[in-house]
Amino acid sequence: MTQLVKQVLEQRRETLRRTWEAGSISDWNSHTHALLNAASIGECKAYAFVCDLDYEQLLGELDDGTEKPVGPETSGESGAD
Repeated sequence: MTQLVKQVLEQRRETLRRTWEAGSISDWNSHTHALLNAASIGECKAYAFVCDLDYEQLLGELDDGTEKPVGPETSGESGAD
């Protein structure tokens, strides 16, 4: 994860927080209001999850249980035929 991508995600999370704090994520209908809040919370949590990943955690998330190695190649092979 590059620092630039993390910075963009952190900015989006902060913008969403400010929007919520200003009352812009609301609706007169209580059901709709609850759905909007839940969606915003989920979005913030997703931003936080990605921003908080370190390299090892990222590799763990990419590991699908196959024997195929995940991450940069260490054997010096390019993988191209």
